[in-house]
Amino acid sequence: MKTAGIDIGTTSISDVITEGSDNHLLGSRTVTHNASLHAEKAYHRLQDPEKLFRLACDALCDLIRVHGTPQAIGLTGQMHGILYVDAAGQAVSPLYTWQDDCGSQPLTNTNGNSSASLLRDAGLPASSGYGLATHLFLQHTHSVPANAVSFVSIADFVAMRLTACTEAFAAPDLAASFGGLDVKTGSWMINALEHSSVDTSYLPKLHLKHDIIGLTTGCIDGIPEGIPVLCSLGDHQASVFGSTDCPEGSLLLNIGTGSQVSMPVNQYIDASSPLEIRPFLSGSYLLTGAALCGGRAYAMLEQFYRSITRNETSLYAWMEENAAAFLKEHKKEEAWQIETAFAGKRNDPSASGNMCGITTENFTPGAMTVGMICGILNELHEMYEKMCTLTGKTAVCLIGSGNGLRQNRVMQQLTEEIFHLPLQISEAKEEAACGAAKLAGKMLQS
Repeated sequence: MKTAGIDIGTTSISDVITEGSDNHLLGSRTVTHNASLHAEKAYHRLQDPEKLFRLACDALCDLIRVHGTPQAIGLTGQMHGILYVDAAGQAVSPLYTWQDDCGSQPLTNTNGNSSASLLRDAGLPASSGYGLATHLFLQHTHSVPANAVSFVSIADFVAMRLTACTEAFAAPDLAASFGGLDVKTGSWMINALEHSSVDTSYLPKLHLKHDIIGLTTGCIDGIPEGIPVLCSLGDHQASVFGSTDCPEGSLLLNIGTGSQVSMPVNQYIDASSPLEIRPFLSGSYLLTGAALCGGRAYAMLEQFYRSITRNETSLYAWMEENAAAFLKEHKKEEAWQIETAFAGKRNDPSASGNMCGITTENFTPGAMTVGMICGILNELHEMYEKMCTLTGKTAVCLIGSGNGLRQNRVMQQLTEEIFHLPLQISEAKEEAACGAAKLAGKMLQS
């Protein structure tokens, strides 16, 4: 039994084909999609959904030519962001990604409130970048396309295109990422949304589980018709599912463009910012803390070094070498003290980065690099400590995923020091895509 998984990420697209009950990886394709679009307003972060769809299909076609036709296709992708579709299921807007900041902009005739603050005031778990904060802003500014009938995630848009489905939909995990789902009941918070003046007619239909939404139509050369396509899974949940079977007591750390720390729990728990409770699989949940910058902070530092050195090639290996050299001679506490809230925080959009503890002895690239890594990890560790307080439990195993962590031995070393647990790196390099394929296999077996 072969299954395919597609992950439409913030910067890249990964497709995989796996086989058997152990989800053995037969092949993978990962491409940097370069799908960003120019935005007239600096606060928008837009991507081209059609380009994302084409690249995802191209990668899948390549895999099918080499490894054969999968029996089902699972999809996942970046959460929170939305795009609008018309009655035919075609995109009529760009993808407003999770990094879009229109939700924090003051709206007219609201006493300076933003769409995100209006939603939060109504008791909704929304922040800037969440789909419903974006939707409410576009509603207020009369920017919703006239022919739009609904909004969807990018992963579910790709599923719609593959199957020629015209009805927008979302499973609870992606629906919750828009910021208007009651996670405990699994239903839209219609009264609170309407109290905030949200036009709820644009909400996608809820699928209570990741079931089959249709069959491929054969409209894409190289993708045979008749392959079952599943309702999409959020990339966070897919990464967790692709990394481990999630025994109770595990803690999962993902560092890529963003970063998350997650603790699987078997029952619903009321969580307050910066933590949130997210739907998972089979009625379970993920207690989650997410940083807005995460691995992006490390990428910013690499770009900073390159701008100074005028080097056009990657400096990540050089950064790791300098960081390792510093740690041979010094403790991590002797590095720069860096708070990596460069993009704000979910519960404090006005927060910013901060650097201190700089002396004549540590004014070196190695100390700065170690400080940046510790800043990324410390933000996640603070969230983990809040999880321990909330649940009364500590983790017994630590599983790491994401290229930011996987490709950086110094970050792995510091992770073990800060979390006081041995770190296991998940075997699957394309965790989210493998998680989507694994879910497709589980569906076929049920």
